Amino acid sequence: MKEFEDRPPLPSDWTAANVGALKALAKRDDAEALVTLGEHYREGLVGKGGAVLVRRDLRAARRCLERAAALGDTDGMSSLASLLADERPTASTLKRAAALYRTAYRNGNTTAAYNLAVLHKRHGRHRLAVAWFERAYRAGDPSALLQLGLAELYGVGTPRNGAAGIAKLEAMANSTTKYWPRSTGENVEAMLVLADTLMRGWLVPRDYETAIAWLQRAASWDNATAKTILREHGYL
Repeated sequence: MKEFEDRPPLPSDWTAANVGALKALAKRDDAEALVTLGEHYREGLVGKGGAVLVRRDLRAARRCLERAAALGDTDGMSSLASLLADERPTASTLKRAAALYRTAYRNGNTTAAYNLAVLHKRHGRHRLAVAWFERAYRAGDPSALLQLGLAELYGVGTPRNGAAGIAKLEAMANSTTKYWPRSTGENVEAMLVLADTLMRGWLVPRDYETAIAWLQRAASWDNATAKTILREHGYL
């Protein structure tokens, strides 16, 4: 699945009573509760003082998500696809995961397009990955711009176009993100790629000062890699 767009709830935000209420809703086929409970079963949930509120149970996670997907919930489809793709994937489970993402996307879940693109990229289907990143971007997911910029910069899944790739990366770097943690957001990753490209003079004229400026911006977002490079070059 796509990484958190907002900070996930802290363990202390959950209590045994909350979990009990969630399970009661799930038993009544509340799709949102089924998805939330399924994700808790997938990851496990710890409350205050280290108390285990939900033990990790992938079978239970799949049952919850299968039911949510059957009810037509697009978040349930996307979460189930992620589970199938990540837990001992086979040709058949990957095929079903892709189908679930496509269905979720057709029913208005734009994140599913991004996740399907990631799935294709992970398994070397780069042209399909680019096509789905483009769908995600057109559907309103700005984070897909990073992947489209990288694809054009390196010529993976699409013809190489350094200028277009750099332009997309600059647009991404100049944006904000709700990615958590903020130090590893798509905008920060774009800053790092731009800094590396300019510092090496690859596809563009070498521009050391601008590269350092991008690193300083990434460091201002608390990125450890940028801080390390700046320290090595005497800027920290």
